Amino acid sequence: MLDILGEANTVALIGLLGGIALGLAARVGRFCTLGAIEDVLYSSDDRRIRMWGLAIGTSIIGVHFALSLNHFDSSQIVYLDRVWNPIASVLGGLMFGYGMALSGNCGYGALARLGGGDIRSFVILIVMGFSAYFVMSGPLANLRIWAFPVEYFLLYVTVYAFIGTAFGTEHR
Repeated sequence: MLDILGEANTVALIGLLGGIALGLAARVGRFCTLGAIEDVLYSSDDRRIRMWGLAIGTSIIGVHFALSLNHFDSSQIVYLDRVWNPIASVLGGLMFGYGMALSGNCGYGALARLGGGDIRSFVILIVMGFSAYFVMSGPLANLRIWAFPVEYFLLYVTVYAFIGTAFGTEHR
């Protein structure tokens, strides 16, 4: 098939077929994080949250297995070269969760529903895309960089200064 279609078209076809399979599985299996949490809290049905946990566990094991076989260079992964900022993680998680609850969808669920023809999901995805652009490289990028510095030293100084100010101690 690679000889007939060429490398770029083969990769695109594999991506298309994988996307169709993933979208169908999400649609048929009702794979949704918010829905899984609601099922546990409101109906004591934990099947979807277990399905979600299995998917996360499988992906973690798969990535670490691929790393152990040197299928890709871990130093080139953008997510692994960042210093963890717990304040940014909690704040971002709360904002994302609040947005999910307001819209009744997350990005993955909106994408799966858009494939089924739901126009509200199209609006959700447009708003998510613009929001991500504004925060990552648009008008709010400087505020994000100032509030959540990437460098460990700056993070340490910011957190230590905040704690020192709050408890009346000084940096020595």
